[in-house]
Amino acid sequence: MPSAMHLVDSRYAWLMAALSFWAQFWSVIIFRSSGVLLVGLVSDLRIERQEAAWPFEVCTAVNSIQALTAGILVKYWDTRILNIAAAVLASASAIGCFIWTPQVIAKLSSSLHHRLNLSPFDLAGTGSGIVAPANVVVLCRYFEKYRASASGVSFSGAALSSMILPPVLGSLLQKYGLQGTMLIVAALVLNVVASGIALRSTHVYPRPLHAVPTRSDDISSRSSSRDNLAESKLPLSDIFSSEMLLESGLVMSVLARAPDEYRPEVLCSDASAPVLLRVSFGNRCFVLLMVTGIVYGYVFGTYLMTIVDHVSDKASSEQGAILISTMAMGDFCSRLGSGYITDRGFITREQLLIVNFALQGVCYILLTVLGSITSLVMVALIFGLNNGGTITSMPVLLADHLGDQHLPITYGMHRLTMGVSTLARPLLIGYFKDRQGSYNGLYYLIAGFCVFMVILWTIILAAEPIKRMLLRIRRATGAR
Repeated sequence: MPSAMHLVDSRYAWLMAALSFWAQFWSVIIFRSSGVLLVGLVSDLRIERQEAAWPFEVCTAVNSIQALTAGILVKYWDTRILNIAAAVLASASAIGCFIWTPQVIAKLSSSLHHRLNLSPFDLAGTGSGIVAPANVVVLCRYFEKYRASASGVSFSGAALSSMILPPVLGSLLQKYGLQGTMLIVAALVLNVVASGIALRSTHVYPRPLHAVPTRSDDISSRSSSRDNLAESKLPLSDIFSSEMLLESGLVMSVLARAPDEYRPEVLCSDASAPVLLRVSFGNRCFVLLMVTGIVYGYVFGTYLMTIVDHVSDKASSEQGAILISTMAMGDFCSRLGSGYITDRGFITREQLLIVNFALQGVCYILLTVLGSITSLVMVALIFGLNNGGTITSMPVLLADHLGDQHLPITYGMHRLTMGVSTLARPLLIGYFKDRQGSYNGLYYLIAGFCVFMVILWTIILAAEPIKRMLLRIRRATGAR
């Protein structure tokens, strides 16, 4: 299939971003409505919250494992095939929840009645886990200059899903019960097929991810800077400054200045695996981004899963669902706006992470002391406004720091670590809510995670000017 470089950053590329938005909207329906479904499971099945939380966490873990699988598949398969297959698989899993009735399970194992009844639900993440990483790669192939903005458009579909679908599922649960609701969910997920049939991209279409852009200013930037790096012999980790990335305009101009073993043609060769592992796990930025993803998984997922139950003694489930929808409104705005802000250099993506984690930590503290629904709605809005920047920046940061040709694998690893690490959350939910009687302790813990990330990223950014100053001194000393 020939490449189509003229489609990069074109109007057609923005159509791909819009179609990815549509796919994201429907593929996250279960995860984004987990708070409503958790309350329904506890009340309908009369089980503890720890047990009710497990299906969502297993679903998330399977979703994350599939992200790494998708990262491998996109190297060989058209993303249209992957999106359609993912939609069918997710729909089949939801149908399984309708068929897998308590009466059927009682014939197999009455002792594991409730747990096995939710097994198809656990596997719902298998299909949905393919959609997000596949479409991240699609946008990476179609965008160069406005990649963060396109990522924001795509991920805002999930935010809009949180605004609309949780109240809808809450009403469906009351009218049709859990099984009937899951059957309707199976039909809704198939909407992904409508966009999936048009999300065309392969490893060479519209362009290879490792292709060097041909704009004249990029060529001059690479040629004028190659000699400077040759003199300094910097390792890749020494040129990860966000300021340098913004000044260079393109990540490939930075990679072109790197030592030979880190150049794209070497990393893309068949013998590049040891080099890729060294560049990835031996790179402090990659490890830091993995840790950031893990903390983000707890920060965002814990809010979605527990907020409705947290306010259950102050409000109804419908009012609790409003808190999710309000948060999603802010999330939607931040996902659309954060890419615009960072793409135009008003703030770096790393600085945006610091602001987001700091304010989300404050929101978790406020959740423990505020009681009125009005105040909680305001907290939900602030939380959402600081949520979208992190998720939209993550694939762009991975592409910036490790090369966009490796994004299918690095983003899959990011999703995998984020999802698997949150498997401990049901234990935390059970300990704090079922045994301590309140989510306050859990919220304090999550706020502590946020403070940790703020300190960590602040240290990293503060070290960059010092590092550049030392490099200038080293150059000046060597010149003498």
